Amino acid sequence: MKWKDWDRNLRIRLFGEGTMNFLFWSYFPFMTIFFERSFGKDKAGWLLIASQAFSVIASLVGGYCAD
Repeated sequence: MKWKDWDRNLRIRLFGEGTMNFLFWSYFPFMTIFFERSFGKDKAGWLLIASQAFSVIASLVGGYCAD
């Protein structure tokens, strides 16, 4: 199946999701440096882990509700 055969909505969503993921993971490492200076290494690490864990849980709940 070729790229042009895909539904327009799917192409737009995949492009947008890829762009957002690329941008997020481009600045995420620098957030650790900023938070480390503000909160200390241990607390900054736990805050960033908690944000990602919350993201996974929210995605699972959202997918469940959508189904």
